[in-house]
Amino acid sequence: RVFGGDSVEAAMSTTHVAAALARQGRHAEAEALDRAALATLQARLPKTDQRVVRSLGQTALRLRAQGKENEAEPLLRRCVELLETTRGASHPDTAAALNNLATCLMFQGRVDEALPLLERSIAIKRLAYGPDDPRVATSLQKMAELWLYQRDDPERAQPFAEEAVAIRRKRLGPSDPRRADAFHVLGCVRSRLGDPAAAEAMLLEALAIRSAVLRPDARQIAETKAELGAAIGAQGRSDEARMLLSDAVERLTAALGPDDPATRRARAQLAALAPPPRAEDGRR
Repeated sequence: RVFGGDSVEAAMSTTHVAAALARQGRHAEAEALDRAALATLQARLPKTDQRVVRSLGQTALRLRAQGKENEAEPLLRRCVELLETTRGASHPDTAAALNNLATCLMFQGRVDEALPLLERSIAIKRLAYGPDDPRVATSLQKMAELWLYQRDDPERAQPFAEEAVAIRRKRLGPSDPRRADAFHVLGCVRSRLGDPAAAEAMLLEALAIRSAVLRPDARQIAETKAELGAAIGAQGRSDEARMLLSDAVERLTAALGPDDPATRRARAQLAALAPPPRAEDGRR
């Protein structure tokens, strides 16, 4: 069936094409298609129609994939407003939208604004899904990341990270990448709390899953290698640590550039290692 170029049906088909492009990493092309689809849906449908809401969220996702957090924010705020109106302030869809908006604000460093949104999201999800649902773990992990990375407070992050790990161990399959995400965050928490052995155990689990299910050049693998190298180095195993951190720096530089915070952190972790022993000069 052929739909008119400005029809609702054509716009929905366009969103499917955009999603396929995004899966290939072609986020700018996906954004252009999603923007066009959103304009059509907003012109043809009531503003509270759920297809409009989903299109707003999908367009925001394309923007965030390109680091355009300030452009994504108003779309995400509109999603929250519409869902609160149409679904209700305590609906799980509203909780998901709150979580997305909070994540966007976190990436802009606006922690004080993100914190109450995450608290609302967690409370709604606990009531809607039960305390051990993986969707609850998603918001718990975001809360852990907020305290760990934005506030540099691993003690406040720890209970959220531990609960997220417990839920994902219980409810997700052994190779689910969301388990690896939770293990990585808890490993980072334990490393910053001065327990590198416990951090190593978590990070090894994260690395095993990520290496099995992600592309070899995925930034998540490099990030876990960097944290694992730092944890191993803190236990005095400098040679192992140097190999992991050198590889991580190379991969992160290729994937993100030399000035990305993750690359700079891995470089600093490598520089902090004890220097390798100098070879003896056999002629002396």
